[in-house]
Amino acid sequence: MCEMLLVRSERPFQLREVFSAAEALERYGIAGFGWGVAWLENGIIRCFKSPGRLTYEPTLTWRLAEHETNACLFHLRRPSLLCTISEVNTQPYVDGGSIAFGHNGFFERHAEFRPRFQSEVFGESDSEIGFHMYCRQVRNGVEPATAMQDMINALIGEGDANVIALHSDGTVIASGNNRMNRLFWFRGERFEGLVTELHSKDNTIFERVLPWVHEVRQVTEAKSI
Repeated sequence: MCEMLLVRSERPFQLREVFSAAEALERYGIAGFGWGVAWLENGIIRCFKSPGRLTYEPTLTWRLAEHETNACLFHLRRPSLLCTISEVNTQPYVDGGSIAFGHNGFFERHAEFRPRFQSEVFGESDSEIGFHMYCRQVRNGVEPATAMQDMINALIGEGDANVIALHSDGTVIASGNNRMNRLFWFRGERFEGLVTELHSKDNTIFERVLPWVHEVRQVTEAKSI
C-alpha cells in the first residue's frame, strides 16, 4: 500500500527542504511504483507525477526543488493491483488547481460507483473514484469534512482508507481509516503535517524519517486539520 506525507508551515519553504523526508518514506515503506507531489503556489495547486521511483529520479527532484510553498502533499504509490502502474493512476489527483487528493488503502465498492463518473475518469484505480466523488460534492456546496466522510462511507466497504485533501485556500481535510497503516498528525519546530506510519507500528516513522517531531496524534474521523 501507499505512503503519504503532507507538510505545511506558516513561513514559505522550498520543496528541497522536505524531499529527504519523502525519499525516506519511500525507502522505508513498501512504495516505489509511482510518486507525485502537489504544492500550493500563488493560490493554485501545482502538481508533478511520475510512474517511477522518487529515489531513482534526482534530475526530476532537482527541477522541482526551488518551488516555494506553504503546503505540499506527497504520495508514494504501491497499488492494490500492479496492473494499474502508470502515470494516469499516479497520485495526488488534482481538480483544476483547486484540490489535491491522496488516498492510501482500498475502496472496495469503487466498481459500483464508477459508472457515475465515467466521463471524468482517466485511469483504473479505485482512488480516482473517491477523488471525483469528493470533488463533486465540494463543488455542490457540501462542507469538505462531510463530503469526505460521505465519500468514505459510500466506497470503503470492507476496505481501508486514509485520505488527505489539500485545498487551494490552504485548508487540509484528512481521515484515517486504514487499520494496517495508521495516519498521524505531527508538529515540529517549523513544520506540521500528516504522515502514514510505514505499515510499521513501532514508531520508526518518527525515529528515522521525522526525528524532529515533538507532538503527535492519530487521525481517525474526517475533519479539517
